[in-house]
Amino acid sequence: MKSRMKLTSLMLLVAMVLSLVPAATLPTGASAAACYHAQFVADVTVPDGTKFEQNATFKKTWRLKNIGTCAWNGVTMIFDSGTQMGSVSSVAVSNGIAPGQTVDVSVDMTAPNTAGHYIGYWKFKSDQGAIFGIGVNANRPWWVEINVVGGTTTGVVYDFTANADKATWYSGLEPLPFPGTDGDNRGFALKKDKPKFESGVEAAQPGLLMAPRNITNGFIQATYPAFKVQSGDRFQATVGCEFGATSCYVAYRLDYETGGVARTYWTFRERYEGWTYNANIDLSPLAGKDVKFTLVINSYGSPVGDRALWGNPVIVRKGIVLTPTATFTGTPPTSTPTKTPTVPPSNCDKVQFIADVNIPDGTTLAPGAQFTKTWRLKNVGSCAWTTSYQLVYFSGEKMGAASSAYFPKSVAVGQTYDFSINMTAPTTPGSYRGYWMFKNANGALFGIGAQANKPWWVDIKVAGATVTPGGPTATPSATPTPLAGTAYDFAANACSATWFSGAGQLPCPGTNGDAKGFVLKVSNPKLESGATDSRPGLVTFPQNVQDGYIQGIYPAFKVQSGDRFQSTINCEYGATSCYAVFRLDYEEAGAIKTFWGPFLERHEGQFFNVDVDLTPLAGKDVKFILTVLAAGSPVGDRALWVGPRIYRAGSGSALPDLTITQLKVDLPNPSCLAPGDAFGLHVWVANNGQAAAGSFNVKFNDAQQTMNSLAAGETKSVFFANYNNPNNSPITVAVDPAGAITESNEQNNSRTETLQLITPTPPVPCTATPTQSPTSGWDKFQSTKYGFEFKYPNGAPISEQTDDHARIALSIAAGTNLLEKYVDVSVVEGTDPCKSPDIGGEAAATENVTINGIQFLKETGTGVAAGNIYDFVAYSSKAGNTCTSLTFVLHSANPGNYSTPPPEFDKNAESLVFDLIINTFDWTG
Repeated sequence: MKSRMKLTSLMLLVAMVLSLVPAATLPTGASAAACYHAQFVADVTVPDGTKFEQNATFKKTWRLKNIGTCAWNGVTMIFDSGTQMGSVSSVAVSNGIAPGQTVDVSVDMTAPNTAGHYIGYWKFKSDQGAIFGIGVNANRPWWVEINVVGGTTTGVVYDFTANADKATWYSGLEPLPFPGTDGDNRGFALKKDKPKFESGVEAAQPGLLMAPRNITNGFIQATYPAFKVQSGDRFQATVGCEFGATSCYVAYRLDYETGGVARTYWTFRERYEGWTYNANIDLSPLAGKDVKFTLVINSYGSPVGDRALWGNPVIVRKGIVLTPTATFTGTPPTSTPTKTPTVPPSNCDKVQFIADVNIPDGTTLAPGAQFTKTWRLKNVGSCAWTTSYQLVYFSGEKMGAASSAYFPKSVAVGQTYDFSINMTAPTTPGSYRGYWMFKNANGALFGIGAQANKPWWVDIKVAGATVTPGGPTATPSATPTPLAGTAYDFAANACSATWFSGAGQLPCPGTNGDAKGFVLKVSNPKLESGATDSRPGLVTFPQNVQDGYIQGIYPAFKVQSGDRFQSTINCEYGATSCYAVFRLDYEEAGAIKTFWGPFLERHEGQFFNVDVDLTPLAGKDVKFILTVLAAGSPVGDRALWVGPRIYRAGSGSALPDLTITQLKVDLPNPSCLAPGDAFGLHVWVANNGQAAAGSFNVKFNDAQQTMNSLAAGETKSVFFANYNNPNNSPITVAVDPAGAITESNEQNNSRTETLQLITPTPPVPCTATPTQSPTSGWDKFQSTKYGFEFKYPNGAPISEQTDDHARIALSIAAGTNLLEKYVDVSVVEGTDPCKSPDIGGEAAATENVTINGIQFLKETGTGVAAGNIYDFVAYSSKAGNTCTSLTFVLHSANPGNYSTPPPEFDKNAESLVFDLIINTFDWTG
């Protein structure tokens, strides 16, 4: 829902009449609001924008809260204005709704018999006849908003659900069956006849449920047979998590393959928050091509609970009369969906609430006030809480907080600890409560109470003037330093574009509040989450009419293969009634088409990162168009594009490019036959990019070899022993299968080849010539107590040294945002699994690697704290009862800390010394 105001001549006439009535004959707004005051809580059914067939019947249910001082007895909900949709004029509300309680109120409705967009407004009436509603003054209505679809000339030409059995399903291991088995750790996909989305709405048409492989950042994908695309074809689907999958957090992706090359066409990030997204993507850039489309689901970190739905994924084409897709043909379910699912009892992990350290229940805060909430909680279970545990948002009002935060330290059984998280008070006066729980390392929720399955909460009241969106930050006079890799900056070149709305051409920059619509350049834009971004941005406000729009048409730009459009999109901070549509259009040869979108965005405290491949337009002179449309009323639609640009690898950005150049059955050293040598597989890897690559793996079958750096232009080889392929089957070798290296080209990282079965002639015995080691002359770090050693650069200072810990500071290149570089050496006795204790949370990626015959757990990731960034790679190995870890850290400052950021450091170059150090590690005891 979003605020709407209707000013009509009738209302003005009523206002004039009321102005002549003596004040004593009517209750004042203040007294009415104090006694009778409602707060909108949720659309239980039929969320805004739901589509219905003409004359379809449905039940609309709102959840509302009594935030006044009077109990609701004899209260009725009445139709106020707009479209009544065949409903009754009033409906009774349950009696006895005390202040602070919520109630669900339902009305049976019928969709109008003409296609269009409809809104109906409703309020309450007390038993004394006083009309009241929501908002600061208790005089605003709530509403039902639907779209009615009529006959269509667009029909389905390809149904991904119906053809799922013809697709090739894969999750990184062997091919998967379809349908799969629910719970299969390899990943699975199932057909759902009536998929139930996280919104609680059960779709009338079938879809696909996909769960990725049960590993960190796991995936599952389905590649379909080739389909010839025609101009005007569109991919359509409803995407969202399955109902009840509250820990679901995934990326949806539509990939395509032409000419043997696979690329990403569209991607969308989704977490369980009770909303769905209707994808409607123009495929015209692929017209005339035979395309293999791939539906992909990727987990963000842990895959626990990732159950992602594609609702009726289809390709539609104009001119074919079929039943329209993605509409509800009957009554949506009236059961009340909930975002507070039942948490099973916990035996091991249990919490006891001790105290509110600050912000006790009922604390009054100003609108938009920032605060830190701290709870004192005790571990009363039988399991210790490690730094892999998290404090997580559960339900209620989130108050601008992060969704989760890892424990800063371990908490033993019986210990008490103070847990804190930063929050922001809502901008509208009212009473708010948010519920929180813990999540263990396996992803299971637990909390307080006899069964350890109840949440604790933060409870505040907001009082004072409502926060309204302020003007944007003035554009700095100095030209901001462009981000690396920027081929075109839409914010910097905003006034090179021609801006239009329904009122005609607009000036640039515009005037804040102009009813015709306006565009404003902003520096350090404030996202709706409350965070400030250092990149430049654009506030785009549509014309102040129902379904108004604004668009900026930029000068022609020649697109190259690999170019990508990137931007963070959201509503401006404080624009709480913002509800707008973002779209990237383009003009070519006089025709305007949509390339990406429409993307519907409302102010809910989140933002979205757009990253769209422009390769289908390669070689063309294209006029790109940034478009924003109001979804109904434009009031408060301050749509914010942050850092909109075209990214191009090599445009001020140097990246490696790894590729396999040769496969050969050979001896370990082709020029020298040593005793015991056997034939194996030699793999040559080249770096054809512009920057050095750090450590990465090369994979053949189930074996992996680590290559510990590769300079730009350099080629190295790895050797897989005991090659055995009696059937002469094609073999596939992959470089950097875990995606540890960011590359300018990610499409050439594997090579499949059938090698001829030949027996090479063994070379004569010889003696290899030793080469100078780059670590020759380095200092040696030795632990006599725990029996290991390694080398490190001469003169590097050691601090914090004890038997089980030390820190070695390493030199860095000056003049960048890199603050320090170091390696933490830690030994922990009696721990299992053997992991680094120095990374402060969960690694983004883990893998097992072998270096010089020693098995390590390799952990990589990034930590962020108060404007600081910590990029880390850790190697941990176990000997007997001890776990030894070397954790290499690059500590840099967030560029957003600076008004003029220094150059960003070269991560690959700074990391090379890490690979050299770990390659000298050895056990001595």
